[in-house]
Amino acid sequence: MALPAACEAHTRQHNSAGAATAGGLKGGAWGYCAHLRAYGLNFDFGLANSLLALRPSSSFEFGCGLGLYTSWLYQVGDVQPAIGVEPMPMPSSIFRAESAWPQQLVSDLLNESAGSQECVRALGQQDLVFSIEVAEHIPRHLHAALADLLVSRTRGFLVFSAGRPGQPGRGHIANRPTDEWEREFTSRGMIFLPRTTARFRGASRNGEIRRNVRVFAAARAQLGMALDAPQPGTWGEPAPSASHSAYVSSGCRAQMWRGLETTAHDKCNATHAVSGRKLLSVTRHYASGGKRVEEAGRLFAVPIPGHADGSSQRAVNDTEAIWFPRHRLRQGELALWPALVQQAADDCWGYMQLS
Repeated sequence: MALPAACEAHTRQHNSAGAATAGGLKGGAWGYCAHLRAYGLNFDFGLANSLLALRPSSSFEFGCGLGLYTSWLYQVGDVQPAIGVEPMPMPSSIFRAESAWPQQLVSDLLNESAGSQECVRALGQQDLVFSIEVAEHIPRHLHAALADLLVSRTRGFLVFSAGRPGQPGRGHIANRPTDEWEREFTSRGMIFLPRTTARFRGASRNGEIRRNVRVFAAARAQLGMALDAPQPGTWGEPAPSASHSAYVSSGCRAQMWRGLETTAHDKCNATHAVSGRKLLSVTRHYASGGKRVEEAGRLFAVPIPGHADGSSQRAVNDTEAIWFPRHRLRQGELALWPALVQQAADDCWGYMQLS
């Protein structure tokens, strides 16, 4: 199974150049350093487990940001194809050239170019289509095209969350009431699933998603794992990947208030205990060929686990990466994406240094 040839020109491998610090203050695309500076990794294990509970075999995420949810579905749920759409190239540690999945399409797929439309047609439909807190960054006149795109890709479930009026945030240019979005999708033939929506809202750790998210099904979809099915399936069965079972535990699906994170014992939500702050020196290289050593400041030093030794199961070749005092780094985030943490420390330290 591979990405359609018609989409090859849109892959990250063919579009690796981009402004990592593009900030999206006026809506539109963000670079990945800008995303990290504004929000950190910001992974919602409750939402992620709810997506997994629908047991999709394929997924399509519009506005994937760093790509963590698409990566999660592939890593933990063996979902493939697992496709993320984002106009700016995202970290190569998530979307690796040597891996078949997950794949990023570096496009918004909303323009009318022949290449974009051919790619959309070639993708076909997916079991799970989702877009989380993205539409508020897209101009209002493109919302109908966005709804058309999402509905046309949905074979099973559509999970959607977008900024509502009055919701604060960076680059919000088109917040809308959630019932308006519900009408956008039901008018296109989607079925709103109130009980499944309630389960998603109850599990999410993000306060905005808890208020905004809604779940829909295609008219001919097998509701299967949705709570709204005539004979609902068992919600939250174990994921196919047993090696990640710790991250689909009941503790990871439960809501946790931010103030309790530092004392949490589950592997997902607990804030990672950093080894303290230390003075770090970083060498900056310039296009002209020169370089200069600069003090990065007193940032957190976060241990990055090395590979496990087969006999002792102890990590070897451990390293350290800088992290940024403003943002939490959950144990589950570090365990699932250590290469991303290392890459972010290498690529974004100067931009993310905050006074």
